[in-house]
Amino acid sequence: MKCPFFFNAVVSEMKDLSKNLFELDTNEVVVVYSEYVLGGMLTWPNHLEVVLRFIESLNTCVIIVIETEANINEPIFMDQFNESVFLYATLFDCLETFMGRDNQHRMEFERLVLRKIIHNVITCEGEGRIFHNVRLEVWRALFENFGIKETELSELSLYQANLIVDRSAHGFCTLDMDGNCLTIKWKGTPIVFASVLLFKELCITSVNLFKRELIRRREHYHLIDMKVGKRNHLIWTKVLQNAKPIAVVCYQSSPFFQVPQFTGIQAIIDNVKSAKEGFI
Repeated sequence: MKCPFFFNAVVSEMKDLSKNLFELDTNEVVVVYSEYVLGGMLTWPNHLEVVLRFIESLNTCVIIVIETEANINEPIFMDQFNESVFLYATLFDCLETFMGRDNQHRMEFERLVLRKIIHNVITCEGEGRIFHNVRLEVWRALFENFGIKETELSELSLYQANLIVDRSAHGFCTLDMDGNCLTIKWKGTPIVFASVLLFKELCITSVNLFKRELIRRREHYHLIDMKVGKRNHLIWTKVLQNAKPIAVVCYQSSPFFQVPQFTGIQAIIDNVKSAKEGFI
């Protein structure tokens, strides 16, 4: 492809991103790879709107979004609890398949990451609640309101996904297409989705449409006090950053983490190649 890549670290809060933080050349192709990032901003929909506006301002070629496919925001506690049990029991079952119980990395991942996330999801609401997950249909409503559309995954992207599943999933991890979106399931339970997105219009509509859509679908999350919420979010960010080396080992052992990553990377290559050809 002869596409030059280089690494440029940008230190900034998501809501404060600006073009001058990036060293972009004229006609440079910009892609956005978001893996479990946008879902962490559902608590602050205004910040999410700012981020999506910024992404559009970069004339982004393509957006890769990977998020958890679950709804743990039910207004009734028992419904929320049951959804959380299904989700995290499935995650534990997957880890059990690929990593023994005496595996030190698995134990640290469960202690430093999963235990804290589950505790936050089950016991916290309002200003204390950091982790939110909504289903694919809700994300679709959000993206539609922001003038973002799904596009097809290439045959190479799907080949990468199926290759990983065939080689390492023991028949437990399966793939399903929901429209243009790839859904990764573990023993029939949807866990993760990977979607390739494009802006279809220049003007992004208000995030208030998304709020109304959540209410209409009986999805629920609490807007939190910004000062307290920011402090809690920084604490959780530090926790997850400290656990990142351990999480990488778990990612490398589990196909339902690997599948969306390799699929997304291939989608980036496909779209960058097409965009570069358009400049010639």
